[in-house]
Amino acid sequence: MVSLTLELCNAVIKNCGPAVHDALGKHEFLDNIQALTTGSLGFTVRDRALCLIQEWGLTYANSPTLYYAPIYQRLKAKGVKFPLDETVATSNLISIGVSTQPHSKKTKTPDTSPSKAVKFRPSGERVQGAYV
Repeated sequence: MVSLTLELCNAVIKNCGPAVHDALGKHEFLDNIQALTTGSLGFTVRDRALCLIQEWGLTYANSPTLYYAPIYQRLKAKGVKFPLDETVATSNLISIGVSTQPHSKKTKTPDTSPSKAVKFRPSGERVQGAYV
């Protein structure tokens, strides 16, 4: 259950705008994620929490109002070993199109043009080439 919750948090952070980044970039939320890094819930949860802290810390390194980077830097200073090498983690962010530029309050308007629309059947199956 915890692993799924971590994946949901990651998906929300990757797919939502600055308001969500601000809400999840607070001490209360990230301190709870850090608590998962003790290994008390298993190594899979620990490693995933560490990967996410690292990814978020690198992504929002230039965002002084968010707590993502400070928690990552604090754990690194304590000697915590992260599952991914920092250069690999950074290249992963760039390859999926995550900006490593400073956080801004601008919101991006989603592209809702017909060419970007996707339609699904009630069974959940995607209908190729369909327009909504």
